[in-house]
Formats: sequence, C-alpha cells, structure tokens
Amino acid sequence: MGALVDALADVRAARAAALLGGRPSDVLAAARTTVTVVGALADRLGIDDAEIARSLADAEALARAVADAVRQHPEIAAPLSAALRAREQPDAADALARLAAAHTPPQTPAHALSEVLA
Repeated sequence: MGALVDALADVRAARAAALLGGRPSDVLAAARTTVTVVGALADRLGIDDAEIARSLADAEALARAVADAVRQHPEIAAPLSAALRAREQPDAADALARLAAAHTPPQTPAHALSEVLA
C-alpha cells in the first residue's frame, strides 16, 4: 500500500505543477493517473468512490482558484509557496512561484525613476 500512497503523492504534485504551469494535456494525463491510483487505494481500503470523486473535484476547484488568484495578485504566491513547502510540497510551491513570476509586471529600476523625476 505504501507504493500506492507514494505514487499518488507523485501524481498529485505533477498534476498541480501542470495545472499551475498551464499545460492542459499534462493535467489531463495526471488526472487520469490519479483516478487509477485512487481507485486502487479505495478498493484496498474499502472507501466509497463517490467520496473520492467529491474530494478530487474539491481539490481541482481549489487548485484552479489558487492559480486564478495568483494570476491576478502575484504577491500572494510567496506566502502560499512557503505554506506548501512547510507541508513538504516543493513542486507545487515552485509551480506557484513560476506562475507568479509570469504574471508580475517588470519593475522599473530606481535610477530610471530618478531620471524621469529630474
């Protein structure tokens, strides 16, 4: 069972990174693999498939909401990334940081501002 749990953690990290990185084909592949691994775990543990489906849908909605929020407010990525790292999710933390970097406007150097103001 440990191998299935490890596989699920790897797939979830890959799926989160693909979702946040804007790679839909990788998101779909990871989602299919997640369903397979979760199904195997559910069978082994006797867990209701409907409960799992709801949990996966909730996780998907949360990941999409976080990605949307980071796109609109890249400054929130730093505390979210720190929280993910604290929960041993470095791949998801890195994906958030990359997403924020892609949506952060370039900074104007201080010397350029002083020239404009002079």
